[in-house]
Amino acid sequence: MIEYQKRAVFIWGLLIVITIIIIVNFFYIQVIKSKEFKKTASKIHKGIKVYIEPRGTIFDRNGEILVISNSVASLYKIQNKRFVWVKRRIPIEEAEASGIDWVVEHKRYYPKKKLCGSLLGFVRLEDDPGKIEGLSGIEGSFDSYLTSKPYILKVDKDGRGRILYSKRDKKKACDIFLSIDSKIQFIAEDELKKTCEEFDAEGGVVLIGYPKTGEILACASYPEFNPEIFSSYNPHLWRSLKKENIRNKGISWVIEPGSIFKPIIAGILLQEGAVKPEDRFFCEGNMKIKNKTIICVCKHGAQSFKEVIANSCNVGMSQAIERLDNKRLLRYLSHFGFSEKTKTGLREEEKGILPKKDLSGIRKANISFGYGISATPIQILMAVSSFCNNGILFSPIIVRSISRDGKMIKEWQPTPFKEVLSPSVARIVKELMLGVVEKGTGKNAKIEGYEVCGKTGTVEKLKGKRYDPSRVISSFIGFFPKDDPEIVIFVMIDEPKKAHFAGIVAAPCFRRIAERLIFWERIKVPEI
Repeated sequence: MIEYQKRAVFIWGLLIVITIIIIVNFFYIQVIKSKEFKKTASKIHKGIKVYIEPRGTIFDRNGEILVISNSVASLYKIQNKRFVWVKRRIPIEEAEASGIDWVVEHKRYYPKKKLCGSLLGFVRLEDDPGKIEGLSGIEGSFDSYLTSKPYILKVDKDGRGRILYSKRDKKKACDIFLSIDSKIQFIAEDELKKTCEEFDAEGGVVLIGYPKTGEILACASYPEFNPEIFSSYNPHLWRSLKKENIRNKGISWVIEPGSIFKPIIAGILLQEGAVKPEDRFFCEGNMKIKNKTIICVCKHGAQSFKEVIANSCNVGMSQAIERLDNKRLLRYLSHFGFSEKTKTGLREEEKGILPKKDLSGIRKANISFGYGISATPIQILMAVSSFCNNGILFSPIIVRSISRDGKMIKEWQPTPFKEVLSPSVARIVKELMLGVVEKGTGKNAKIEGYEVCGKTGTVEKLKGKRYDPSRVISSFIGFFPKDDPEIVIFVMIDEPKKAHFAGIVAAPCFRRIAERLIFWERIKVPEI
């Protein structure tokens, strides 16, 4: 065999061997090791990320953000078939560059800090980011709207693991728009805090409503509460909080209303024709009913029913209510809504407690000046607002609408609930309440240039089975202007120590709030 033929045989043999090696390797890769290499390639070019969409944002009526979620990332790994956190709540950019599996988490952020704290509520912080749950307030009551289910995101990546393409199939959480005006809320909280500190009170409530629609513009509770403390893990701080600080007293505080209840009783008596504004009554300073004694702050002597309301006379009210049948009285109280919740949509809301059918003895007289019956501040606010609406009782609105991706999915419209008084009687009650501010116990609520209707109330709290005169709730509820009310304000101060009477404690707080609303033009009220 000549030389070049030997070389040709060698080359062909080498090519055959190389071809066989290639075929064997190809068979090894494509058949024997195919699953392993596919898995490796998939890790490089494809990935699965678990995402938890942020909770919905809560806005006030003007679109100002009250609560929003900030996105952060948490790294994790599967170790010995167990889920283990590697690093929690880091910037998303850092997580993307880490090459480690991660999930998006969200931290609740309250831009206005304590504002609306007890109304907004808080969420529970969990190790499982998919189980974050609202526990109170708007966060808790509307949790099903504010949350979204975790979803899996499939991604394509380049050789360096960078995401080239992703596809999400998700359902976003909803956003909630409240009836609250954050600027009015600030004024309410500010004046409430000042009043509680001035009189060394245990706490209090301010509710501000727009009577023509039933919308609640402010819902303030004191002591204050900052829900942001629950956004981070701090058990010591959590334990230091008292339940009373978290509680939304405006909808859950069930109390005997005292003399602020007198206009409601007056409306019932007038509607039934049991009294007229000019009817005469006589107060000797006390009144015996069997073996019980009703006491007034002073001897009012002879007075008209209009003066009974202006002077906040317990004896005169006790005499007047005797003219009304027991069953009809209870039916009216139920008609005003004191036996049921006002349907705010908040699960913390309580309902009032009506007296039993037996109104014998002093029980009936007690109701005439707000004892022996219990109600929440929101119930009282809505009942008094009916005088502004020609006797029509509205349902309160705290949540105005719910939307997803800018599309409204639910809306609360002003709802005239029922007629509780005739328009003519409602007008008379407004005149009676005007007299309280002009000539009676509510003079400190008077605003120069405006006709203000209102009523004071100072009620002793129970201690065991007896009323304690050293522990009182001082209240004032009022609205203005008389002929076309634009705003109704309810102030309740719990256990003021430096003064007790509502005309000294609560009425000035009402006036300062109203004057600030007028000055800052948060409401448009024409002068008389």
